[in-house]
Amino acid sequence: MSTTVLENLSQALRLDPTEREHLFALAGKTDTKNVHPLENVSESLRNIVISMKDNPACILGRRWDILVWNEAASALLGDFDGMPPEERNTIWRIFTYPELKQRIVNWEDIVEQILAQFRVTYDRYAGDLLFEELVEKLKRVSPEFKRMWSHHNVMGERLWI
Repeated sequence: MSTTVLENLSQALRLDPTEREHLFALAGKTDTKNVHPLENVSESLRNIVISMKDNPACILGRRWDILVWNEAASALLGDFDGMPPEERNTIWRIFTYPELKQRIVNWEDIVEQILAQFRVTYDRYAGDLLFEELVEKLKRVSPEFKRMWSHHNVMGERLWI
């Protein structure tokens, strides 16, 4: 389908921005109305996060990798300095760190929603080998991830506190 047809379809179906973006991703087209964040974090932003000593803060990349964090975030969520870079990923940690499962009330419901949001991001970057590697690795190591991923749920972004 052309982008014009997809645009007309999204308008006819009254899709919200998340649904519209997902439609474009499924069709293998770039949704030019969406601008994606860069993986590089500016030094000034990095310094702001690090300076927030009493408040846990981190910055995520497009794959939900934890790119920058402060001491309070490490104290709350785990020693990011001490873990391999490939494990500094939000989705990886949710499904492979048992202590996080114990901390999250209603883990299954919350994680289903978080994973539905992650799928939208995954679809936005369709064909990105790093995303595909992450998903395949998670399917091998986490039966819960494999089961939930097979649901193909999508959800718009929400702030998780």
